[in-house]
Amino acid sequence: MEKNARHQQLADFLRRRRAHLLPAEVGLPTGQRRRALGLRREEVAQLAGISVDWYTWLEQGRNIRVSEQALTSLARALKMNVTETDHPLMLAQNRSPVLHADTVSETLQHLLTLQGIMPAFIMGRRWDILAWNQAACGLFGDFATMPMEDRNVLWLMFGNAATREILLDWDSHAHRLVGQFRLSYDTFADDPKFDELIERLLHISAEFCEWWPRHCVQARTANHKVFNHPQVGTLTFEQTTLQIHDNVGLRMVVEVPISGTPTIERLQQLATMSG
Repeated sequence: MEKNARHQQLADFLRRRRAHLLPAEVGLPTGQRRRALGLRREEVAQLAGISVDWYTWLEQGRNIRVSEQALTSLARALKMNVTETDHPLMLAQNRSPVLHADTVSETLQHLLTLQGIMPAFIMGRRWDILAWNQAACGLFGDFATMPMEDRNVLWLMFGNAATREILLDWDSHAHRLVGQFRLSYDTFADDPKFDELIERLLHISAEFCEWWPRHCVQARTANHKVFNHPQVGTLTFEQTTLQIHDNVGLRMVVEVPISGTPTIERLQQLATMSG
């Protein structure tokens, strides 16, 4: 994403945040002359202690200098949480980490194998699935036979019909995933391959077309998931994501079976069937 594109993303994010924040939420009277439910630009500027002109330029996507203090004040005025506050800072200040190649060492591959019956994979900065264990193939399908461009967490969610069929509460998980991916998109905004992936998703998924422009952002946290596997039945996991210290772009995702459920026994059964 080029610098001008970053300013446009920031402008869109601020407009949408302002439009969805009710006056009552910030202690302002609703009034009867409002044409829209959200806040006015001048109200946001007043709450943040900045000039209306300067805030207007921000929403217009102009290439202006933006301080961290001003953006923090805006985030406070717009009732953003910690994750949402970092979003405009990332866009405005062109903060991108040093990029390393998305490569998986033999040690990391061995670590995946050692997860045994627990499905696990390593994804890169664009959420491409770079390495996996056999248990992950038993749950999500054989990654080795998938086209390379389809071995991606977002594509697996939105472009793979099997995932939609077996993942309970698909809508909730898919919507959360979009918010989490937005953070990666901002972090590695100089990587053009992100835009290629987004274009593919926009062409195949009505849900992604609806959710992506909303600019929702969400931190990646442990996530409870239930799968209705066609061969072994219900599998219940706590999905955990681990940052790879040596490469900021790599993460290992592990589906940890929930205690007190028959998931471990069914994963053992699945391993026997696929072995």
